[in-house]
Amino acid sequence: MTVRDLVRPVPGVQRLSLLRQRIGFRGSAQYWERNYACGGTSGPGSYGALAEGKAAFLNAFVDEHGVGSVIEFGCGDGHQLSLARYPRYVGVDVSRTAIGLCRRQFAHDGTKSFFLYDDACFVDRAGLFTAELALSLDVIYHLTEDEVFEPVAALRESSEAAPIIDLVDLVVRSAIKSKASDIHVEPMEKGVLIRHRLDGLLKEVMDLPKWVHEGLIARLRLPIASLVN
Repeated sequence: MTVRDLVRPVPGVQRLSLLRQRIGFRGSAQYWERNYACGGTSGPGSYGALAEGKAAFLNAFVDEHGVGSVIEFGCGDGHQLSLARYPRYVGVDVSRTAIGLCRRQFAHDGTKSFFLYDDACFVDRAGLFTAELALSLDVIYHLTEDEVFEPVAALRESSEAAPIIDLVDLVVRSAIKSKASDIHVEPMEKGVLIRHRLDGLLKEVMDLPKWVHEGLIARLRLPIASLVN
C-alpha cells in the first residue's frame, strides 16, 4: 500500500488537489509558455498517426481548392507544420518559446512567417493578418479564459472573411466600371469563372480559385448598396 492509497479516502483531499491545480494555473499563455520552455511539445495530436491524418486531409484540401495562403492560430512547436504543404503560411502563437522553435526549424523556408500573439498589444484594423484559409487545429479549445478565447476566435474568423469581402468589392466595382448588366459566377472543375454581360454578350473577366465560390456567392446575395462602400 502506498501513501497515495492511504491519503485518497480522506475527505476533502481531492477537493484540495483540484484547488491547488486551479491556483497554480495562471492562464493559457503562461501554461503553454511554461510547457514549451520546459521541453514540452504540442501534444500527441501533433505527432504520429493523428498528425499524419490531419496533414493528409489539409494538404489534399489545399491542393484541390487551389489555396494560396494559410494562417494558423496556434502553430505550436512546428511539428504538425513540418508535414504540411502550404504555398504561403503565417503562424501565430501565444508562446514566445514556440515561436522561437518554429523560427529555428523553418529558418531557411521563405514561405513561412511567425508572430507572437498578445491580446493586449495585437491590433489589426487594416486586416493585414488575412489568408485564403484560416486554421486552428484543436489549439483554440485549449484557451480556457473568455478574454483570450473570444479575441482569438474573432481574429480567426475575420482573417478568412476579409479576402472574400475584398474580392467581392473588386468584382462589383469592375462590373460597375464596365457598365455590365449582369455578373455571372460559374463554378468550373478547377476554379471559378467570372463573366460580365455587356450588350447582351457574356465576357470573361476573371478566373478565380475554386475555394472562393461559396463565400463569393453568399456575399453577392447581399443588397448591392452594402457591397461597395
